Amino acid sequence: MLVGALMGVASSASFQNDNESLINFFHGLQVAIMMTIMTNLTQFIWHNQRRKRSEDTTHWPDGHPSHWVKFRPVYTMLVSSVLVCVQPMSILIIGSWGIVPNVYWTTNASPIFPVKTGGWLIQIFCTYMGFIIMFVAVCESTQLHLKLVDRWNAIRKGA
Repeated sequence: MLVGALMGVASSASFQNDNESLINFFHGLQVAIMMTIMTNLTQFIWHNQRRKRSEDTTHWPDGHPSHWVKFRPVYTMLVSSVLVCVQPMSILIIGSWGIVPNVYWTTNASPIFPVKTGGWLIQIFCTYMGFIIMFVAVCESTQLHLKLVDRWNAIRKGA
């Protein structure tokens, strides 16, 4: 994900040199990297949830889980994937075809942060919320929160 973000910064640096073909290249590369990472993370969570058999009482102490309970992290991650990829995809579409109005920047603004209201709304409600939802999905799938509590309790008992 850091590489995808760096692609956005690289395209921003190209913006100041007024190199439009390089800007479009980095926007396309950023979309490809972000979609690859997000779909691979979704696939990891799906395999992780599928691996947890319903007979395994360590994962499901209340008995046989419903489909939604078992695969909720997968659906949550799917929502996150769409939300995180909205901004890079819309910037790619705006830059490539110009078929929608630019909701992010004015012509003389910094290309790193949106200056228009639509750009800020997409930045906050799609990108940032998408990453927060991704964190929740990963924690729920890997049960990281339970592992941290167990580790904390083990440390406290040893102290």
